[in-house]
This record gives sequence, C-alpha cells and structure tokens, in this order.
Amino acid sequence: MITEIKWQDDFLVGIKEIDILHKELLERINLCIQGANGRLGKIKIDQLMLSLFKYTQWHFRCEEALMGVYEYPEIKTHIEEHDDILILLGDEIKKVQTNMTYFQETPKFFLGWFGAHTLSSDMEMADYLRGTSHFVYAAN
Repeated sequence: MITEIKWQDDFLVGIKEIDILHKELLERINLCIQGANGRLGKIKIDQLMLSLFKYTQWHFRCEEALMGVYEYPEIKTHIEEHDDILILLGDEIKKVQTNMTYFQETPKFFLGWFGAHTLSSDMEMADYLRGTSHFVYAAN
C-alpha cells in the first residue's frame, strides 16, 4: 500500500518556480493519499480531491504560460497531456464520489501520473526553457 510519495531530487526540473509548484502539488497529493489510508469522512475526502484538482489546473496553466512565453515547440503536445491528466483526475474524483472504497486505489493513480509526467514531459520542457538564450528564471 502506498502511504505517500516522497519528494526526490529526481523530480527537480531545475526551474525554481516550477519546482516549488511541484513540491506543493506533491504535498496535496500526499494529503489525498493520507485520506485514502485513514478514516477521513466523505466530505473531507471530497474537499481534498477538489482542492487537488483546482491546484493541478492552476499549476498546469502556470507551466503552459511559461511554455508560451518561451515558445516551447512541443507546447501543443504538452497541453494535450495536461488536459488528459485533468480528465483522468476528474474521472478518479467521480469514482471516489460514487464508491468510497475505490479511494484506496487512487494512490497508484497519483504515483503513475506525478512521477511519469514530471520525470518525462516536464523534464523535456524545462531542458528546452533553460537552453533558450533569453530564459530568466532562476535555477534551484
């Protein structure tokens, strides 16, 4: 059983602003995982999941704005991936709302999404951004 996703330096993309957002995102994911492993009531779990969804939306829009400013050539594909993740996250929320026992399966979804997306697509995007001659965001 997954009890939390521990922050690893492998998750650092090398752009301070994005790394801060990723750490906050992981904290929110871990709150949901703690809820799945504990005995939180349905209302609290619904609140945690909705908060995670809204933060994820906001986080993705921040990344997309940055990609737009620096004319990331894979922006369309990256945005599509964000949209797909939001659809899947929304589906997870609906499954939990209709069947609370399903919530115990949700940590596996979080691990797959956060780890895979951060370690692949976000790393590629960050590598490109840091390589542009006019990039101004601080590294870690």
